[in-house]
Amino acid sequence: MQGLIRPQRDPHHRHRDYSERQAERRVRAEAVFHAACDRHRSGAPLHFAALAAEEGFADQAHLSREVRRITGFPPGDFARRFAEDESFWLYRLWV
Repeated sequence: MQGLIRPQRDPHHRHRDYSERQAERRVRAEAVFHAACDRHRSGAPLHFAALAAEEGFADQAHLSREVRRITGFPPGDFARRFAEDESFWLYRLWV
């Protein structure tokens, strides 16, 4: 039974499902999500162009594509649903 030794499982194997670029996109999208929540809580208006510039996106369209890619919704629709739709409770727990 000498040849049947099981290889050690890498503890970080789950993190290899995404490329480095995909991981960076998710981190940046998460930062935008938290920044938008902070603005919402403070009562500040949610200007997506300014938010995109502050969080390192090329422009508002770039931000919109990333939000839609990850959530399935454009930013304005996602923000409205986050505030009003009960089915988005999980996102409210996250922040």
